[in-house]
Amino acid sequence: MQISNKRFLVIEDDNTTRALIGLYLKGLGANHITIVDNGQIAIEILAQENANFDVVICDLRMPVMDGVQFLRHVAQLEFLGAIILLSAADKNILQSAYQLAQSYNLNVIGSVSKPINPSALEKILKTLGTVQKDLHKKLVESITEEELHKGINGQELKYVFQPKIKVTTGEISGVEVLTRWNHPVRGILGPMAYIELAQRLGLVSDLTREILKHATSQTKTWMGQESSFKTAINVSADSLKEHDFADYVITTAKEHGVKPDNIIIEVTESQLVQDIKSTIENLTRLRINNIGVSIDDFGTGYSTLKQLKQIPFTELKIDRMFVSDATNDFSARAILESTIELAKKLQLQTVAEGVETNEDWKLVEELGCDYAQGYYFAMPMSVNKFKAWAINWPEVSGELLV
Repeated sequence: MQISNKRFLVIEDDNTTRALIGLYLKGLGANHITIVDNGQIAIEILAQENANFDVVICDLRMPVMDGVQFLRHVAQLEFLGAIILLSAADKNILQSAYQLAQSYNLNVIGSVSKPINPSALEKILKTLGTVQKDLHKKLVESITEEELHKGINGQELKYVFQPKIKVTTGEISGVEVLTRWNHPVRGILGPMAYIELAQRLGLVSDLTREILKHATSQTKTWMGQESSFKTAINVSADSLKEHDFADYVITTAKEHGVKPDNIIIEVTESQLVQDIKSTIENLTRLRINNIGVSIDDFGTGYSTLKQLKQIPFTELKIDRMFVSDATNDFSARAILESTIELAKKLQLQTVAEGVETNEDWKLVEELGCDYAQGYYFAMPMSVNKFKAWAINWPEVSGELLV
């Protein structure tokens, strides 16, 4: 069973059970585990990051929002991941909740009575891959080309922003822009639900350019032309194949009155192997025009060191798998430390993704990382929520960054 690359969201308010689930999952090889103590927080996270969680493990008896209410809300988000239910209640109650979740067309792969038996949890997780693929395929195939065109061109895209924090000062240095599709019937869909279809229909470039246009406009609205605030935008391999892509980015920045060095283009490491000549041409031209270029999810792709030599990156984003567990895993810490050291020698800025605890924060600070992102500071937020968060940040940062 391969779950090392799966992301788990655990909703459990009992401290002992929380600790046991974490230990069981790590024992099975899980590297990405987020634990919260109530359903309301979980829904807020899933509304922003539902495409990035593969498994939700949910207790039925929770404060603020019980498990049954949670299932209704998560169904409205059309969450595609797997769900495992927990309960110390009567088995009939657990079975009723299981049937309710199925009636919502949720991907419920099992239920476990408390106290938890690790072998029962392991048995359920063995079914994970097959069921997820079937549900994902079903959703993707049900979305039509007409729906996707309308989603991209009809202002159905929803933009959320996750802050980047400067490690040495605790200041907000910028944001990463993420998108969701606010479908009028299906609800909020994460990228996993539509990116594959967009690629198949040749619409990924249109999607990328729409995001660039909005993100650049928002940067100007927030911070003004003279600000050092930077907006990071993810681009696809398809966009990097286009010879006019760099021109589009440069022109868009000028049209919105944003200085080029306010923009960072993020490229996922695994995408760089595709059409490397066009990729190098576009990224080099962006650098000539003072636009930042970041290599995202560093350490998860191929030909990494060769790419660092070929392409004029300004920033290296360290994948969360080497950050979120580095305080407990010697190997993860060694990779994190070595990556930061390598980046410094190459004169690249470093960003630690997946900072979720004070221990994570103190470690990246100790190792000399330049910037940090993660739920420890804030989840991705709408424009208005980000504004409110940013206003209050100086007051709460002192409590977090200790």
